[in-house]
Amino acid sequence: MSLASSARPDDDDKPDFLVNEVVDPDSMPDTIYLSEGEVEPVLSMVNGVTDGVVSPNDLQVQLTAEAPTGWGYLRMPDPGIGYRLARVVRSDGREIPVGENAWTTDRSFPSSESGAIRENLLHLFDFEGTGHYTLHYRTDDSIAPEILRFGEELAGAQDGAVNAVDIEFSEPINLETFDGNDLELRRNGVRLTTLGPVTVAWLSGGAYRIEGLAAATLPDGNYELRVRGAGILDAGGNAAVNDLAVFWAKGTSSPVVIQISEVVPDPRREVVASLEVLFSRPIDPASFGLSALSLRRGSGPDLIDEDVTIAQLTPTSFRIGELDRLTQADGEYTLEVSAASIRGTDGRLGTGALSRGWFTDSAGPTISSLETVTTNPRNTVVQSLDVVFSETVDPASFGLEDLRLTRDGGADLISPAVSITPLSGSRFRIANFNWVVGLEGHYELSVDAAGVQDAAGNQGSGTATSAWTMDLTPPEAPTGIVVQPDTGISAADGLLNT
Repeated sequence: MSLASSARPDDDDKPDFLVNEVVDPDSMPDTIYLSEGEVEPVLSMVNGVTDGVVSPNDLQVQLTAEAPTGWGYLRMPDPGIGYRLARVVRSDGREIPVGENAWTTDRSFPSSESGAIRENLLHLFDFEGTGHYTLHYRTDDSIAPEILRFGEELAGAQDGAVNAVDIEFSEPINLETFDGNDLELRRNGVRLTTLGPVTVAWLSGGAYRIEGLAAATLPDGNYELRVRGAGILDAGGNAAVNDLAVFWAKGTSSPVVIQISEVVPDPRREVVASLEVLFSRPIDPASFGLSALSLRRGSGPDLIDEDVTIAQLTPTSFRIGELDRLTQADGEYTLEVSAASIRGTDGRLGTGALSRGWFTDSAGPTISSLETVTTNPRNTVVQSLDVVFSETVDPASFGLEDLRLTRDGGADLISPAVSITPLSGSRFRIANFNWVVGLEGHYELSVDAAGVQDAAGNQGSGTATSAWTMDLTPPEAPTGIVVQPDTGISAADGLLNT
């Protein structure tokens, strides 16, 4: 028996049942029990054949078969072994519901055999079938792609327009899902709505080339190209899990900020005292004043004051100093340098702006929560407990040495078999201790954050404990039960009313 759907215009969207009522050696379905209460016969589709088999370069095949009047069922070798059936479309454009009326199996159980037969089969169930179907397959892949990196040729400044950008994914993607709609190009912070005829070509493996950006990237300025992963799918239909951006500057005529020194480490515990700025062309140092700078902590006010210094190092590089006074508090900082008011040595006005961000964090992580055992007391073992820290922590710093598990205050039961699995940057699952918590007793699992570090290297603090009791002793049978009033003849006859 199999769940099916009548998939007719008057279908009530309730499940129907496709069954084999007349015994035959191949256990072929011959009857459908409709949810409306009707019972109708099912005949076999015969002479099913496809125009080929599924391959990485051809995930779609054509199926033809002789379809009967009324209900028809087809069973034939699966042309897409190793792939996942995604869609089935009739020649009249109507889709067959995959999973209900079209499915694949890797074994069968005919009544003529005592056990299962390993065979890859395609099953198709249809009403008034057309006899012609398009089968769409996908790679049997549940792992989503990730955008890894851009080509190194975009580092720093560019002497001319950028026409092509190389990008690499963690796996090959479906090129039909990657085009100009997945790109965002900004010049000086403003999104360019017209990019021209952009194309994407496959290079090798997970590497691709985006071309056609020359016209949009010809003017001087600071550029950001961002690839949005949500619309880019792999062969299995999985969308890319992230976005990625690349930055470059072009300042062949006008001065442009092409680099602000990197803040290392980031996140960090220490203040930032100074940063260096590099321009694309020599500038007039007198035109580079404090008005070209802004420093903000989060969304707060501009912190630049008259004590900040700007010192020339070379005709194109400068050091911005006295920032340590302004970057002592924890938080996310952004320093922006605008070239709009700066002039080159030839008097040409600059364009664009560039920013550098970093995060200062001097506070260590604490334990926000340790999962509470909800059924307590209990008679089944605890399988796992989740712990959540106050911030993202370094998973390498959180180990078994930070755990303690005891029964009735006895020896530590933590062993190398216990596992700690990160679920997010701050949430971890402690598991595989169930085999030592099956005896009766009072159990306590403790987590000590003292050995845990955040991304900035701050040590954690605080502990948390989750406790529960294992009770395997059944209650004794009740005694002395009395029901009153007893209106029977005798108080000892067990009858309340006679």
